[in-house]
Amino acid sequence: DDNNNQRRTSQSLFVPQDVDEEILLLLLLGQTSTLNEAVLDWQAEHEGQRERSHQAAYNILALLSIFLSRKQAFHIIADSYEQALRFSFEHFQTWFNYGLSLISSGQSFRAYLILKECLRMQPKNIQVYLQLAKIILEYIYDFPSLFETFPSSGEDGQPLYKQTLYQQNNYLNQHEQRPKFMDLIDEAIDYCQQAAKLENPLLSARSLVLLAIAKSFKARQTSIHNDRQTLFQSAIHDLRDSIQIDPYDSISHFHLAHNLSFLNQTEEAIQSIETCLLLSPDDKFALHLYTLLLTAQKEMPQAYTQIYRATNDYPDI
Repeated sequence: DDNNNQRRTSQSLFVPQDVDEEILLLLLLGQTSTLNEAVLDWQAEHEGQRERSHQAAYNILALLSIFLSRKQAFHIIADSYEQALRFSFEHFQTWFNYGLSLISSGQSFRAYLILKECLRMQPKNIQVYLQLAKIILEYIYDFPSLFETFPSSGEDGQPLYKQTLYQQNNYLNQHEQRPKFMDLIDEAIDYCQQAAKLENPLLSARSLVLLAIAKSFKARQTSIHNDRQTLFQSAIHDLRDSIQIDPYDSISHFHLAHNLSFLNQTEEAIQSIETCLLLSPDDKFALHLYTLLLTAQKEMPQAYTQIYRATNDYPDI
């Protein structure tokens, strides 16, 4: 009986099998220790002790995030930051890292809500504006469906949500109220405009690209012809400004060609997509768009050459 009890006890213990598992075990033990010892008393006389305990917890979280991100265990990172929120009142970096970990683990709508809190804490932080805009444009709604026609209004115009199995099983509340598609696009446009006003020399070009993408999405859902044309022209103007700031950004040239094609300015669109391919020759989406533009110009031999190249290099295209 003693041998059986000893065997059962030993089988329930975790024994690291390699260096990585040893590192993870030490980090998790350190995290548990620092979280349990965190000083939650906000009285002035405990300020020094509170700061030291909080800094120790943040350091462990940073190391744990670096290690787990290499293993793509983003849901564990998100859970760790969520536990740290109880002593991270108004601590921007913890909340921002929590939002980024939620994005990486596929919990886009929760990340959207957390980053809005970050924006309240630091209303002039350009990175928060850009992350919020990117979440709206890339994650909250099913990205391929954005290239199709959404109903403009009415009950049949419910948006399509991109949800991971992890979200469905753990985090989505059936009573959760989410913004409508067009309201979110307007919100993304506003975030990009606010980011562009901050005039950050490193991120101004990317702000304009995201602004143009948001306007282009909105144009494709607008039924009034003049409004559509105005939005496309505005998106093209923003992309040209972005290219002036950073002429070597292939993404700007790609979206410029894409938006020019909606206005039937095919020759100029071909010039832009050729520049994009010059800067990024392996961009399969640019190859696809280049083929479509060549076909629209009735340049069938060149279009066939691009199709042949694309299908050979990217069989899944």
